[in-house]
Amino acid sequence: MDCLFADLGFDPMLAGVLIADASQIIHPAKHILPNRSVPLILLQVGLTGIYDVPSFSDALHPNLDALIEVLVEVYSIEHEVALYEAPVHLAFQPKVQWCPIRELDQQSFTLATTLFVPSRL
Repeated sequence: MDCLFADLGFDPMLAGVLIADASQIIHPAKHILPNRSVPLILLQVGLTGIYDVPSFSDALHPNLDALIEVLVEVYSIEHEVALYEAPVHLAFQPKVQWCPIRELDQQSFTLATTLFVPSRL
């Protein structure tokens, strides 16, 4: 989290932040509907909808469409989000890919990908 805050220049003390597992956004029993006036950080986006320990043959983000549907409902299809991966060593740069929600399904994800959704007023 600290790396994300620093690398994106985001101060959670200014507007607050909702942090959730990406699967909580789509799971009917644990459904968390984000408030678009508060920035959102979704953890484990590459494992959205996977509730067991994944094998290496499992596809990443099998329920990405469901996640996109919820995000479009709350924000908009054109709302810009950031796919973020912290560097694993000081010699590397963080991976930050900004895109509109409508293009999320065209991006590459890893198990380390975190999704940052800025607030929308």
